Amino acid sequence: MAPPTLRSYAMLCTLLTLVLVSSAARIPGEPFSELGFEPALAKAKSEKKLLVIDFTASWCPPCKRMDKDTWAAAEVRAWLGAHAIALQIDVDEEDELARRFKVQAMPTVVALRDGQEFDRFVGYRDAPRFLAWAKDLGAGRRASDELLARSKTLRESQNMPARHELARELRRAGLHDEALFHYLWLWPATRAEPAFRGVRVSFMLRDMAELAEAHAPAKKAFEQIFAELQAKVDATPLPAELDWMEWSAFCHYFDARARVLAWYEARRDEEGRLSLAEQAGAPADPILVDHIVDEIFDALMQEDRHQDAVRLVPDVGRRAERLVEAYQQRTAALAAVEDEEARKSVESDARRALTDNLSKLYGALLADARGQEAAAVAGSLLATFDTPESRIALVRQGVALSKTDPLFTLWLYEAAAAGAEVSTLQKRVAKLEQAAGG
Repeated sequence: MAPPTLRSYAMLCTLLTLVLVSSAARIPGEPFSELGFEPALAKAKSEKKLLVIDFTASWCPPCKRMDKDTWAAAEVRAWLGAHAIALQIDVDEEDELARRFKVQAMPTVVALRDGQEFDRFVGYRDAPRFLAWAKDLGAGRRASDELLARSKTLRESQNMPARHELARELRRAGLHDEALFHYLWLWPATRAEPAFRGVRVSFMLRDMAELAEAHAPAKKAFEQIFAELQAKVDATPLPAELDWMEWSAFCHYFDARARVLAWYEARRDEEGRLSLAEQAGAPADPILVDHIVDEIFDALMQEDRHQDAVRLVPDVGRRAERLVEAYQQRTAALAAVEDEEARKSVESDARRALTDNLSKLYGALLADARGQEAAAVAGSLLATFDTPESRIALVRQGVALSKTDPLFTLWLYEAAAAGAEVSTLQKRVAKLEQAAGG
């Protein structure tokens, strides 16, 4: 297979950044045994067969594809019946077993020989690719052998997409030193490459953070990169756009969001606002300022500092408009996705994200006694999604902050009329109204 081009890679990763989420169904019975892990392991040993475990999850789209395309294939079932005992394990239902096998992504398929792990692969494989792997198992070859050979071949390559895909596969396979070598090349090499602009501060950095959790040398190396970025954003009132994007992404993926708030506290005025252009003494890029404000807004909301969050945003109406525009741009991009199931999954995720963001903004305004602006944000949400879920989300945000709105009763009535179960929420609203009136 030819290496992906930067253009095709960028298009693929743009779509992947929308974060596919959907439901998956387990195939009952064949080819999977109903035995538990220990009995299945004993049976495989006694019959001198492999034990093949498919670690899956109900919310995993590639797992569902494997259920449909791979595990249902007659050739795959025939091979498993002749050579293996097969189990399908839901990682959410059997999390202890998933931890035992250090499962980090789904699907992960593990092959055990004589009770010991012999090989594994991570990610979707169709029936022909699964059978090719199965053939290698029979011949005593591991997938890691091929990965190490590719790693050696690509060590001097300038092919960024190929090395990024390889680094991800190496990490998943537990070949941490090799993965670290490629990530330490990729991080500076991709900085000026437009095709990787979004990828490096999302997928790549997430994978680097997961590698750091599992591998002490990676943690040390990436902490050094983080420290260098910290020095850059601390050195000026208004950081360069790329420095901010990388630093804030590190804060997110390396569980250091407190740093974002510390940066904000050092620069806010008495009213909680940021005057970045004035502090920098030069005109500021409005896109960069908006991005910084958005990051800090989210961090404040996560810390339940709702009043500080809305005081940070001079024009909450414009913020709501930008959120809706971003949603519309995301859904428009889905026209290029031919897989209807995947498209619906992404659309659903984008709807949830917009509903969550707008309802949180509504709740923050309500908590700050800015009822008119709160009503406008609620109107934006309901104009975009005229659904029971939107109404329930708005009410829940208000109730979570112990705030009431005269519209709560109407919204819950409309949601109930559409078939939603809202009785518990109605009782909570009634108690809040009673407390407010008493």
